[in-house]
Formats: sequence, C-alpha cells, structure tokens
Amino acid sequence: AAMGLDEALGRIQEQSIKDNLYYLASKELEGRGNGQPGNAKAAEFIAGKFKEYGLRPTFGDSYLQTFTEDSYTTTNVIGVLPGNDAALKNEAIVVGAHFDHLGKNGNFIYYGADDNASGTAAIIEAVKAAAAVRDYFKRTVIFIAFSAEEEGLVGSYYYVEHSLSQYKSVYMINLDMVGYLRNKNLYFEGGSSNAVYETIIQNICKKYPTISPNLSADASGGSDHMPFLRRGIPVVWLFTGDESYYHTPGDTPNRINYPGLTDISKVMFEVLWNVMMSETLPPPVPHDDTYDENDVRFTHDHGGARFPSASSMTL
Repeated sequence: AAMGLDEALGRIQEQSIKDNLYYLASKELEGRGNGQPGNAKAAEFIAGKFKEYGLRPTFGDSYLQTFTEDSYTTTNVIGVLPGNDAALKNEAIVVGAHFDHLGKNGNFIYYGADDNASGTAAIIEAVKAAAAVRDYFKRTVIFIAFSAEEEGLVGSYYYVEHSLSQYKSVYMINLDMVGYLRNKNLYFEGGSSNAVYETIIQNICKKYPTISPNLSADASGGSDHMPFLRRGIPVVWLFTGDESYYHTPGDTPNRINYPGLTDISKVMFEVLWNVMMSETLPPPVPHDDTYDENDVRFTHDHGGARFPSASSMTL
C-alpha cells in the first residue's frame, strides 16, 4: 500500500496545478460568477478532467448536478472513484472545493485565484493521483467541485440534501483558499478534534518541511464543510488564511505560492489515503451550534454589498 501512496504522490505535479489554476483564474472565465458563462465553462473544464482521469459520472453519463437558485442556474461537478472493499465500499469520503467566485462587475474581473481556483486545482490533481492507484482504494471517494459557495454555501447545501444515496458520507475534506502558504502556516480546521487523526496529520506534515500544521478542534467558518458538519459528518478544512487580495480583483494567479500549493495537495492526498485505508473512522467534529450568518468569515463572504467599494480595490 505504501507503494501505491508513493506512486500517487508522484502524480501530483506543480506544473499541472499551475496550468489548471491559470486557466480557472483566467480573463476568459471572468471570475466564474454564478449564472455567468465563465462559471459554466469552469464546470465543463473540471468535468472534462474528471472524465479524463476515469472518475465515474454520477448522473447518467454526466458529472454535473444542476440546481437553480434565485435568478441563476449553476452546477456542482461530481465524480466517483468506487471503493474495492466489500465491507467498506458503501462508505464515502467526500473531497470538496468550490470553484465559483464573484465574477465580473463592470470592468473589474474578480479572478478568484486563491478563492478558490487554488482548492479546485488541488482537487483535480488529487483526482489524477487517486485514479492512478484506484485498485488500492477500500472506501469510495466522491470528488466534488461545488458551485454557488459565494452565494451562501448553496451548492454544498444542495449536495447534502440531494447526495448520492447509495453511499454513506463518513468524512469530508474541504479545500478553500489554500494558495497563499506563508510562514509554513497551514490551518486544519477540525484537524485536532480526535487524537488519532491529530497525530496522523502531524506525522504527515513532518514529511513536508514547507508546512507547519495549525490544528484546531472545531471547524467553523463559512465554507463548504459546514453543511456536512451540521449533519454530524466529520470534516477537516484546509486553509492558508485570509490575505489582502481577498474578494478583490487583485486575487490573481501570479500571486499564488505554487510550491506551497503542491505540497498542500500532497498533504491533503495523504490525509485522504489514511482515512480511506483506516479501519476506524474519525468521529464527528464538535462545532458551535450558535454558528450562524454572523460568523466572521460568513459575513466577510456574504454580508452587505456583493462587491467591495471601488476605493478598496487593489489591482
């Protein structure tokens, strides 16, 4: 099995992460805004990668889960890597990242390189790695690129309400804003909720001198792990922290720390591998039930004006 892990990690490559991120955060996709053409193009691109690497489509021959919210229609992109263990293959680990961003406002494109082309590119790379060693997988892995996160976690809530009923979700790994690794600081929200998994994560990170794990027991925050968390599914959210270009047109692909993002993709894959192989699963993560729309990141994301004032735009 260690051979399988090493082979998979060898497939996670900085250049392809960079190529995919540059496309997702390109002028052509105009910030992947919900209900805008760039969002649909991004979904097709991700679905194409899922198909190329041999994930099983989830809706007939399609990877797209379409839903309508308010005035727009958009899609989650979902692909399945079926498990091989008779007893465990109905248990699924969800690996998710949202691919939507704020789109275009007048002449300004909100490229969303860190938020969240970074997590999306990491997931595409994990799909490539996992598919190469699919015979080792005991549990099923469901890879999801969520849409409409910026509208209030709409895509992830839609998924948990319309999930793939043949699988029981037993763990959820969320990547949101993992592109700005600084001072080696990688947050694992929910990572220390369980001593066994805390040790696993710390031991994985020891292999990566670029990363110093910052683990917390709870996982609040307005991102796509919340709908899973609220249903008692254990989660971990990987996050490199806010930066000054957050939700501005300055969140561009040239600013991303690509070596850091590559190592984060490998760390995430190792966490996935450990949960996939383990006899015992992590228990649900404690969370503050008073979490609501006043949560600091949720307000930052979704409160008040959709776009920051022009004066706050850093180009």
